[in-house]
Amino acid sequence: MARSDDTFDRLAELASTASSRRQVMRAAGGAAVAAMLPWSRSARAREMRLRRPHAGATGNCPAQASQTDQCQGSIDPTLPETNKFNLNVICEQAGGHTLPNGLPSDYNGCGPDGGVDTKLFGHHDLVPDNPFELGHFYNACKGHDCCYGRCGSEKATCDSNFYNDMVAACQSNWPGDGVLDVAGQYWCEQVARVYYNAVANNPQGLDAYNAGQSFTCSCCMDCKAASLAAAKYGSDSSPTEIAIAQCESAYVYACPDGSGGTVCVEGCGDSDNCGGCGVTCPPQDNGDGSSQRGCCWDGACTWEVGCLNFCSCWNIGQSS
Repeated sequence: MARSDDTFDRLAELASTASSRRQVMRAAGGAAVAAMLPWSRSARAREMRLRRPHAGATGNCPAQASQTDQCQGSIDPTLPETNKFNLNVICEQAGGHTLPNGLPSDYNGCGPDGGVDTKLFGHHDLVPDNPFELGHFYNACKGHDCCYGRCGSEKATCDSNFYNDMVAACQSNWPGDGVLDVAGQYWCEQVARVYYNAVANNPQGLDAYNAGQSFTCSCCMDCKAASLAAAKYGSDSSPTEIAIAQCESAYVYACPDGSGGTVCVEGCGDSDNCGGCGVTCPPQDNGDGSSQRGCCWDGACTWEVGCLNFCSCWNIGQSS
């Protein structure tokens, strides 16, 4: 993405055939400083800057259409705090998937939401929208904010598009082939690289992405998986509740194991837990002095002669 070698060659050719890279760098630095001064640009350029969006303007990004009505189960079950974690990953690991919830994210220009304004360069001037007037990055930052807040977006794609949009702003601000424009574009792209690294290779960038996803995405999972998630992450979570939820999420019964614990039983072909915990199928008197042992057949007791405990395609999720 960097074009430093081409820029050095062009600067050297334009400035002097005998110029060294160090001399060209010094000239480029002077040009960059000059670009900060209002008299270094034409009146037309200054007029165009005044017409650009107000630095740090905030607003709502276009909202995605909600797809939560397509969820066959529970929406937004109990999950860990997602502002610091990837909701898509957490939801998938818990047995669900994410859907856009229709809420619009917002944008605030360059810099973190609620950034400090030190009154030196403009709104959120610790990360200004138009650093040193080298390039106006407001639209690139706006697009990046909205990309982070689009449910299902890939962080790497958002960051790459952000960098490309800033480079395009540099090229638009310095369109000529003169020394000043070449130097200005070079330094503008160096600042763009700094901005890119700040979001692509920084924990705060990941936190911002995760927060955007957790705001515009909802987790959808079936009721059994949601019950297990609630047992694991709820405020009243306990080992017993988690064990019971694990059984239920597998569509089997959670029954006492006789020692204070919990055991999962299918309740289908188990004559000691036939259709429920502790439901036994005891022997039945045949009326002739003999008895027939009971069998659990698909979750119900039967005393047919020669019966066997049997289970076909049956589970408590389908029968409940």
